[in-house]
Amino acid sequence: MQIKLCYISGSLCHKILLFNYMISKKTSHIFIFVLFILSIQILSTQTPLTIKKINKSITFDGLPFEAVWEDVEPYIMIQMQPVFGDKPSELTEARIFYNDQYLFVSGRMYDSEPSKIQYNTKKRDNLSPNSDGFGIILDTFNDNENALSFSTTPMGLRSDMSIFNDANGSQERMPFNQSWNAFWDVKTVINEQGWFAEIRIPISSLRFQDNNGIVTMGMTIWRWLPHKNEAMAFPPVDPKYGDWAMMKPSKARKIIFEDLRSKKPLYIAPYALAGISQNNDLNDDETEYIYNSKPALEAGLDVKYGLSSNLTLDFTLNTDFAQVEADDQQVNL
Repeated sequence: MQIKLCYISGSLCHKILLFNYMISKKTSHIFIFVLFILSIQILSTQTPLTIKKINKSITFDGLPFEAVWEDVEPYIMIQMQPVFGDKPSELTEARIFYNDQYLFVSGRMYDSEPSKIQYNTKKRDNLSPNSDGFGIILDTFNDNENALSFSTTPMGLRSDMSIFNDANGSQERMPFNQSWNAFWDVKTVINEQGWFAEIRIPISSLRFQDNNGIVTMGMTIWRWLPHKNEAMAFPPVDPKYGDWAMMKPSKARKIIFEDLRSKKPLYIAPYALAGISQNNDLNDDETEYIYNSKPALEAGLDVKYGLSSNLTLDFTLNTDFAQVEADDQQVNL
């Protein structure tokens, strides 16, 4: 009888026990039970993963095949849907590293049927279940309750939101704040092998606390494959935890950053709107309209500044309300 016990750590399935015994059925049942208990203990005591710091940058083009990416160990995902624990039908390789300025995340989403890759528009936060997706969830304060989500599609859509209450909620009361926005970038490429993504998140866009440069976070990386109705993630999270199991900070894998310090962000985003204002006024005799045109100019300013590790000031001067002007309201009593 051959028994092999494996557990997932990083991207490798390490063979921790390999026994060859010719034993009776009764003994084998006891032995398998002991191995099962041992595997549960191993999985529950996994040590945090140390994220590699590489003081280099990349050619930010959506193709994560440079030498710097090859120096980073990939995280291989496990299927969550339709069959939890199965090997995914398509290979996904996710990598992550950082330097003093950015956190870099890459995904190689291979697809044997690239013509079936689905995507929606590039409109921000317009992520749809009908589109392929790839993303990372970071419990930046390691509190098992709150997290930040960054995700994209083959078209390079940027979708970000904050997660609260350990993602406990329902379709009616989703545990997300989709109005939360951060400064970050993404590049994607689609080709005959699948689609590929590079995500670049400024360190100043992440709020966290460091202990002499040591930072512990929770991390979950995921991929959604709609044409196969397949979800996969690292680490694997049992769907029994609810609709948003994959996004639960309490189930994320612990990761450690060394020599990483919080930075206070300062972002200034001015804007200007130009146009022509035209008035059509009836003359005094009410026989014709007089047309008056004049240039119109509006300007404003958005400022974001980090006051502390968990408090950010957002200031807006002359809000443009998404560049939509409201009509004058009249109320008749």
